[in-house]
Amino acid sequence: MKKHLLPLTLILTCLFVSSSSYAFTLRDVERKCEVWRWSENWGEVDCRGSDLRIVERKCEVWFPNSDDEYGYIECSGSDLRAIESCSVSMWSESYGDIDC
Repeated sequence: MKKHLLPLTLILTCLFVSSSSYAFTLRDVERKCEVWRWSENWGEVDCRGSDLRIVERKCEVWFPNSDDEYGYIECSGSDLRAIESCSVSMWSESYGDIDC
């Protein structure tokens, strides 16, 4: 019975980004955050809700090519590393969605 719980435990660990002062899921990031592209190669993460303010402060988006519609999220701090597995796809010249 315990062997069946191990995969579930691993999945839940990957889904939750937590620290002593905040906790949210990647699904929360996907639903409540978007990307604002402010230059050819850089953008920032904008989120609704104070629980995701740490994501806005510690994460940014990098676009390898100036004409690329897809970007990568980079976060400072190992506690937000799971968010870096999410991808960014632009739906306009300046705004895009986060997919986790």
